Amino acid sequence: MEKKTMGQFIAALRKASGLTQKELAEKLNVSDKAVSRWERDECAPDLSLIPVITDLFGVTADELLRGERRPKIADTEVNGDVNGQPFSAKSQKQLQYMIKKSLMQYRIQCLIVSGIAVTGIIVTMILNALCEALIGFFVGLVLMVIAAIYLIAVTILTSFQGHDEALEEKTAKNYQKSVICTAYWVFSAILMGFSVFLLPLPNHVDVPHIGCDWSTLCNDMAGYALITAFLCLVGRAILQAVLIKHHLTAPSPSLRRNRALIIKTAGILAGVIAVIVLANAVFAAYAASELPFVKGTTFENYADFKTYMELPRNHWDGGYYSTIVASGSDQDYDIQEIRNDKGELLVSYSDKNGTVTRIVFSDTENYLPLTVYTDRDAKANRHIIELVSSVSFVVIVGAIIGAILFYIKKRQK
Repeated sequence: MEKKTMGQFIAALRKASGLTQKELAEKLNVSDKAVSRWERDECAPDLSLIPVITDLFGVTADELLRGERRPKIADTEVNGDVNGQPFSAKSQKQLQYMIKKSLMQYRIQCLIVSGIAVTGIIVTMILNALCEALIGFFVGLVLMVIAAIYLIAVTILTSFQGHDEALEEKTAKNYQKSVICTAYWVFSAILMGFSVFLLPLPNHVDVPHIGCDWSTLCNDMAGYALITAFLCLVGRAILQAVLIKHHLTAPSPSLRRNRALIIKTAGILAGVIAVIVLANAVFAAYAASELPFVKGTTFENYADFKTYMELPRNHWDGGYYSTIVASGSDQDYDIQEIRNDKGELLVSYSDKNGTVTRIVFSDTENYLPLTVYTDRDAKANRHIIELVSSVSFVVIVGAIIGAILFYIKKRQK
């Protein structure tokens, strides 16, 4: 007995209606090549086209999927019923195939979306390396926005197919749930990429034609990753609530435990974020003062200060001067003066030292004692700040890894 297929049935219905492949294609808003492939059973129509085809040819969805008309409903093997129309095992098998095909096409579109987002990150990194960090940020931002809009559009169009009358209620809900969950994970990945690789750039670069060393961005990147991970967990909990509300998933005990675990993990991350933000605020307020992590060299009188400043390339080390003699006469150096509020001269000197970066005066009438900071002091202060930033980076990364391990371990129980 010859096997009857949906493609052969569509071809027979088309010919019985006196339509060419091109005319049928125009009615369905597809190409004639697509109709030809259906009739050769190389592929099947999209789920959204099933109701249109059945209305066009006056057949039921079950008949179209079976590939033959059914003279008597009682003669068929019935597995389900949709709007009073029973579906046979063969129809259900065809529907499952079409659902898998539709989900596969959607996942391919999601891969394209991910490719656009990854391209945005790569372009941003390349332009930043070419000292065009701001341009890289905006180009990456545009590509990220395109990826997000593309994802939303594809998700809406695909989810509409879940409302097809040819699908059983349970099958339709599972289909929509798969689409929504896939969209969540892809959107979360886009958000994480934007937060980690793009968002830190404007904080460090505010003028054109400047690049930023990625090592200086590590702390910000980790911080944004931590915040984004928290937002994604909150979004996951909200998504589960929405799925339960719209009856797309059953409120089982395991789902409730998983949701509670997600909320608990998000709470841990929120606590870590609050502590880190507070610690960074305190540290930033302290670091804003004059080189707070080094002592500098303090002078109680101007005679010692003048001697220090007029020694060529002085290096104060453990209370001793280590002098490197510089070439040039006194006329080669500018004469610097320090005067009080009344304009009286307190000291004048030739700045032969060349390593002093900052002089901090006391709030007294003669500005004594005063403290001198050299290049070495500034470098030591910068190293301490970098060390604190590194520790902060390790803490943030550790918090993210710890939250992931906590979630995995608790979920396995």
